[in-house]
Amino acid sequence: MKLILYGKDNCGLCDEAKTILEILQQDYLFELEEVNIYNNNEWFEAYHLMIPVVQHEDTIVDAGMIDMEKIESYLKMKN
Repeated sequence: MKLILYGKDNCGLCDEAKTILEILQQDYLFELEEVNIYNNNEWFEAYHLMIPVVQHEDTIVDAGMIDMEKIESYLKMKN
């Protein structure tokens, strides 16, 4: 399973989201891919008002203020 974290540089919420995902990786098996929305116009258009965004396949798991319990609940459901 791979989760994608859409964010940007110098983003406190993005840093917090990454920390939450790294903590969850200690208990759940998933790959984490970080994506800077400024590297692609499509990502920028889709996510610039929502970042950080945690996505699995076509599902946005959480966005904005990332909630550890919400992500964990999703991971439990998928594992």
